[in-house]
Amino acid sequence: MQAPQATPGIFSLVRDRFAAGDEIFLLTVVETFGSSPRPPGACLALCRSVDGRMQSAGSVSGGCIEAELLQYLARHSQSDERPLPAYAVETIYYGDSATLDPVSANQHFDLQDFAPPDGAVLPCGGRLRLLIEYFGHEQVQIAEGHSKHFAAITHALLARSSLVRTIDSGSQAYSLTLDAGHPDLSVSERHFSFHLQPSWRLLLIGANDVSRRLVLIAQDLGFEVTVCEPRDWFYQLAAGSVEWQQLPEGTLVQSLPDDLVESRFSDRWSSVMALGHDPRIDDMALLSALASEAFYVGAMGSVRTSAKRCERLASLGLSPAQIERLDAPIGMDIGSKTPAEIAIAAAATLIAARNRARQGSAAERTVAEPARLAQ
Repeated sequence: MQAPQATPGIFSLVRDRFAAGDEIFLLTVVETFGSSPRPPGACLALCRSVDGRMQSAGSVSGGCIEAELLQYLARHSQSDERPLPAYAVETIYYGDSATLDPVSANQHFDLQDFAPPDGAVLPCGGRLRLLIEYFGHEQVQIAEGHSKHFAAITHALLARSSLVRTIDSGSQAYSLTLDAGHPDLSVSERHFSFHLQPSWRLLLIGANDVSRRLVLIAQDLGFEVTVCEPRDWFYQLAAGSVEWQQLPEGTLVQSLPDDLVESRFSDRWSSVMALGHDPRIDDMALLSALASEAFYVGAMGSVRTSAKRCERLASLGLSPAQIERLDAPIGMDIGSKTPAEIAIAAAATLIAARNRARQGSAAERTVAEPARLAQ
């Protein structure tokens, strides 16, 4: 199975809120039956403060059941008749009803108040098997282990490393290892292993109407997006534009493209699109990107312009194999003409490339002894 994006933001929230004294509920999709808006491995973090306020990040259903989960977990407090231990694991099935997993012998959570109203079903008609983990502060030594666990995950993902997180619901324990040949998801009755990966990144070269629209689309697709504009006039023009100012802070940067590729966009979760219509900046980015591990490298332009670009890249020392990686002209052929249409066509190509990268990454993994991280 493909590993869903395990955004560092989810675990950063968990780390910070647990350090602030919150109790944490971490829910992960283990299996799906029928249609499902979120794949196995998708997770949702719910953080509850001492005064009962809730914060959340992630999703397990695309919005279908998150509200019910939030309401149930908000009611489940340490003042209940069955208080939770410092760490608790349970699996449930959720669809036309909410029931405890038959193989789960722990039964920490009373689901009587959690079952959806009579007749309520997932809109997609599917059924989910969810893993629920609870992290509390009841025992200092265990709580310290939780803090180290969350910090190790966040640090590794921000450092662009992939991990395997393993939970044993039978022994009520978890562990963390560096990814070294694990499948994306391994599930047995009481043993669950999830492959966590860094966020996908996209670097756009050139600040123009196409790149601005592509920022919005790619962010909705789960990419961290940066637009690099090294040219003073173009950078100032974009920075002073109301439309560009509405984008998240830090999206637009003024930097040398090749330096940015080498420092932040050279790994297998990164992609680069040259949209500047200027060989002086586009070629700088492409030279570095095509020699890197970036899963996708593309350039905007006509067929004739693209052919000349390949000739230049060859004269600058790139090998035929490296030049072959370049997708140019960029974008799926949908007859696009306007900047918005070109952005959509480019995004479609990016989606296809990411899906191929996911499949290739899973197929290339080989079994190896994992390296243990601090728990």
